[in-house]
Amino acid sequence: MGVALIATFDPELPAADAFSTGTDGKSVAALMPLLDEIAQAKGMAPFSRFMPDLEELDWDGADPDELPELWFDPAEGLRALSVLIEAFRTEQAWADRWPERIDEVVASLELLSHDLDAAQQAGARFSLAFV
Repeated sequence: MGVALIATFDPELPAADAFSTGTDGKSVAALMPLLDEIAQAKGMAPFSRFMPDLEELDWDGADPDELPELWFDPAEGLRALSVLIEAFRTEQAWADRWPERIDEVVASLELLSHDLDAAQQAGARFSLAFV
């Protein structure tokens, strides 16, 4: 089975389904540490910042003013995805870290980018999660 990455949207966007229908999200989930490493090497926050840790949140005792961000601007996600995709395509050292699946990962990131573009056009927010 394994862990997969999913994208959700607020409000829900049935048309933003390229990532969910075009990939199982497992290869991207498996490479999350590498995606974070690339993002940080490029001077960006970790890519996993788009995945709020809902399991560790104390919903009952949490101050509503101190809750972590649960939804994100698609423009931020699109910028991060652009940098990650470009790094895999142009910097062999990153692609060499998992060469047997890198094409699948890049294709999956492109599908996610397509969905975030749809979310941006619709004025929706997004969030990522492991399932």
